[in-house]
Amino acid sequence: MYQTCPASRLSVPLSPVPKTFKVNNEMMDHAQRMLAGESLDKFTIHQLNNARKAVKNMQQDSIKSGDYLLAQRCEDVDRKIQAKLKRSDFIMTREIKDDCLIERLNDATDEFNETTDKANYIMDTFEKRKQDSIRRLEEKQKQEMDEFNENHTYEKMLPKFLKYSQAYLNLKFREKSLVSSKRFIEADALNKQAKELQEIEDQQHRENWDRYVGMERAKLQQKHANQMSALVDKWEKDKSSLLPSIIKTRENQTRAIEAIQNRRSLFPPPTRKSQTSHGRRLNLLASTI
Repeated sequence: MYQTCPASRLSVPLSPVPKTFKVNNEMMDHAQRMLAGESLDKFTIHQLNNARKAVKNMQQDSIKSGDYLLAQRCEDVDRKIQAKLKRSDFIMTREIKDDCLIERLNDATDEFNETTDKANYIMDTFEKRKQDSIRRLEEKQKQEMDEFNENHTYEKMLPKFLKYSQAYLNLKFREKSLVSSKRFIEADALNKQAKELQEIEDQQHRENWDRYVGMERAKLQQKHANQMSALVDKWEKDKSSLLPSIIKTRENQTRAIEAIQNRRSLFPPPTRKSQTSHGRRLNLLASTI
């Protein structure tokens, strides 16, 4: 949770000035220098408060003695001191407010960065699991395809693709009969015819087998594509269930950061050297968001 700025830190009241009080030589010296026209910027807040006491004393004395011109000079200097102290009080209050806002902004920025790191870790882990799952499926599918190719060679052609025509079978039957009858010349002629027909039909068998294997391979490839598509869809659904909570958290933190920045813009930030590094941090944050 963001810390709130204590109310007691937001104002530094002017020191009350009694009618008479003791002053030392340093206080009197400062008062006389101020009455002589020396710039109040040369004195610290503490010195201004003390010199004001000396000025009020001198004013009371001048009134008693009838030196009203000196009394007026004391009044003018006292008013300048009061104005200077009020400006200092305003600057101090503004700096305290800005410090509180900077502290809150730093906390909000740290929370935003922590959420970003957590989101990156979650998404990196998710992506690794997704890729591992896809890799395992690819390996399984490759193994299936390798087994398919191994089991669908010409040497392992299914019997239904090895059937010969009735014409070829008749030639072989007649050839066998001629051999049994010892009519070898006629048998040789039929054997040559049978071989020619066998070559034609073997080529047809291979073409039919190739078409069959091609269709079966396409079916397997489509099956693999469907499996991969279903797996990717599953991971995308899982991813979509993770993102809303992460996005909502980041949006809330971004709005909190912008709200603090808007509050800082309501009044000019104090021109202090300490603001420089923080300004760079704000620019970096803006580019991140």
